[in-house]
Order: sequence, then structure tokens, then C-alpha cells
Amino acid sequence: MARVLLNRNELFNVINNNVDVVGNTGTETIVIFDNMPFDAANIMLDQSVEHVQFQAASNAYKFQQVGNVLRIYQFDGDLIATVPVGTGNNLDFAFDNGKAVINFSVSGSSAGKITVGGEAVSTLAGGAQLVAPVLTNGNSSEQPSHQPTAQEQFMLELLNRARMNPVEEASLLGIDLNEGLAAGTLSTNPRQPLAFNNELTAAARSHSQDMLDNDFFAHTNLAGNSPFDRIQAAGYTYTTAGENLAYVGTTATLSQALINTFVQDSHEDLFVDEGIIGRGHRINMLNANFKEIGIGIVDGSFNNGNADFNVVMSTQNFATQPNAKAILLGVIYADEDNNAFYTPGEGIGDVSIVILNTATNTTQTLYSMTAGGYQVALQTGVYDITYTFDGNTQFVNDLVIGVDNVKSDWLIA
Repeated sequence: MARVLLNRNELFNVINNNVDVVGNTGTETIVIFDNMPFDAANIMLDQSVEHVQFQAASNAYKFQQVGNVLRIYQFDGDLIATVPVGTGNNLDFAFDNGKAVINFSVSGSSAGKITVGGEAVSTLAGGAQLVAPVLTNGNSSEQPSHQPTAQEQFMLELLNRARMNPVEEASLLGIDLNEGLAAGTLSTNPRQPLAFNNELTAAARSHSQDMLDNDFFAHTNLAGNSPFDRIQAAGYTYTTAGENLAYVGTTATLSQALINTFVQDSHEDLFVDEGIIGRGHRINMLNANFKEIGIGIVDGSFNNGNADFNVVMSTQNFATQPNAKAILLGVIYADEDNNAFYTPGEGIGDVSIVILNTATNTTQTLYSMTAGGYQVALQTGVYDITYTFDGNTQFVNDLVIGVDNVKSDWLIA
């Protein structure tokens, strides 16, 4: 086997088989020709090599992890290269259609795992190989164009907290779950979490703004349009739908902190539903048939017929579409106030989320929204999820997606 020593930021083209490449100082780049007219194979790379570029590259590769060593194969099974992946090194692979960062962790949730482009390469028995889905283009999933504000994301987190543990939410707010209702009206069972929907968000925001602009507070607007009219006009076809409204006001100036407090107050008022016959707001919040929601929160001056107030106006539009798929959703945030819950301003956007269907070995990639939330509709199946942000990686393996929505959050320490 030929041995090549690189020094001081050298670039080396590998066009032959059986080459051992060793880096020394600086940043070394290896260019591997893995297709005609050259077809390099069985290349040994030293851990100090930082950049590996595949030239005239194949459309797909197979990867295998053995300890902290990564083996790279042609899709037909021929071994291209072997490289140790160390902690803290800056190894990356560059392909014809993008770059994949290679990481290896010895601690935390990703301990002992090599990742290629954020996708975990499992330690596979018997020399089996894994197709690494890092070379696909055009498979990213777009997040809603009407992205939620931090306050709208906060209200969704509060709402989903209540849906996923209604008994605890009722206890937290000092009531029995079926307060004001016949015993057993509301089940103690968890409900599926709700995901944002573009059209529902547009309808909710428009109605909140309309009420604020025209000083009215009602489900039917001044033009005579009901919530169902507005939801349909926004382009949403539903099998079931509902709406909640709330506002909280003050004569003081609305600071950002006060707006956040009023959002939480609105959630609590709707759930407790004091004085509302039939507790319709609480029933909407815990309706197990709803899968999607639009939340529209606006603030400004409002006259309630007696006086002017600075208010936070909220509309919640709940609905479900025909033949709706299950939605994987969640929020990614840094818990800066250490309350173990999302607070406006803590959300982290642009986090890479790679979703692998373990049966078909296909992936899709999406990125968290500005307020930290993300969502994607998925077929029934079992999925591995890889979150990557700022050198940190979180793995969720064997996540089962069935009929109901599933929530998976990442609290970045």
C-alpha cells in the first residue's frame, strides 16, 4: 500500500487503489475520484484529514460504523475509504450536490455514534452496510409561510401541554377536569397534539386583527361571516372545526413581558372557562378529533364599549382535513429561564431535522421555524430523527407514527 504524508494545507488527488493518506499540520483536503475514468478504492485516511471531496461522485453511498471508524462504500458494495472519526475534529465530506459534516460523540445522547450530515450511522453487525441518505436534493420539507410568532408558538405549547395531560392541566389551574360539566364529559386520556396550519393561521390572524380594528368581540364578524365561513374562505376544507376567542387588556403600556403574560392568561381563561355555559372553550381545547390549529395573536388599542384598553387579542381556529395524515411536530428551544417549558424568545430557528423512514431508507430534511417550532406530515411507519444545531446533535430512534400526531421536542442545554 502506498503511503502519502500531507503537510501544511495540502490538497491531494487520489486516483489509485490502496493508498494510505496521513495528514500532519494545517488543513488537508483529499479529493477521491470514485467514478470513471478513475475508480479509487481501499483508501485509508488518517484522523487528521479534515476535508474529503468526492469527484465525479456516485449518486449514493453506503456507510458502516465500526467503533469510531467510518467505512465508505460504493452503492454496489466496493469499499472506497476508511477513516477514523475523532471527537472534536472538523471532518466533512463534499459531494457533487452538497456537503455533509461528519461527527463522533463520546458522551451525551449521541454517545458512540458517528453522524453523516446529521444522520446517525448505526453500528451494524455482520459487516452489513447502511445507505446514508445525505445526498438527496429536493427533499426538504417547507414550513408554513405564515410562520407563528413566538407568542403564537407559546400558546400552542400551552395548549398541547393541556391536551397531552388534561388532568394535570386542570389541577395546575385549580379546577376539576369536568368542572361545570356532567361527570365523565371530558376523558382523562391524552389527546394528540395540534400542529399549525397555514390557512387556519391566516384565518385566525385576520379575525383577531378585524376585531381589534373594528372594536367588536364575536365569532361572527361585522360582515356576517362565521368562523366556518372564514376557515373555508382561507382555503381550508374541514371535516370538523371550532373556534376560541380571548382577549386580555390594560390601560398601561404593553411591554413584551406583559404581552407574554396576557397570552398565558388567555390560555388559562379559556381552559377554566368560568361562567361559560357548557364550558365550550375547554371542550374545543380538548377535542380529540382536532389535528390542526391556526392561532392569531395581535395587540393594540381596543374599545370594549366603555373604555379604551391596550389588549392582546387571540383567535384559535381548530380543524381537521379529510384523510389527514399524522403530523410530527415539536419545538426546539434553549430554556433560558430554567422553567422546563418554552417561553417566547427561547425558540431556536434553522435547526436541521433529518427524518429517516427506517423501512424505505428514504429521508426528508426540514428546518425549525423562527420561533423554534417544526412540523411535517408523515406516512404511517417507524422513523429515526436527527436534530443538528451548532455542533450539537440529538437522536430520536424508532419513533412510531400511526394515525395521531406525535410531538418530539429538543431542549438544547
